Amino acid sequence: MVRRRSTLPLSKRSMDTIRPSNWATNTAICVFGIGLATFGVWRLSASKEQRHIAPTRPIPSQRWSPQAKEIGVRQE
Repeated sequence: MVRRRSTLPLSKRSMDTIRPSNWATNTAICVFGIGLATFGVWRLSASKEQRHIAPTRPIPSQRWSPQAKEIGVRQE
């Protein structure tokens, strides 16, 4: 059996099988997964952060670091 080769480019051939409605769902699932992983890594990093010397200027991690209150950088 001889296989006939299509003259259409690959992108034109595959346009018949794509369902753009799935793109939105798949993108939303991926964004949620990446966000969840980022949040987990951020929480782990914040819990392991240690400063041996108090910073001389304000830094963003002072807002969430539990150690910032202990060394007197953040008042609550």
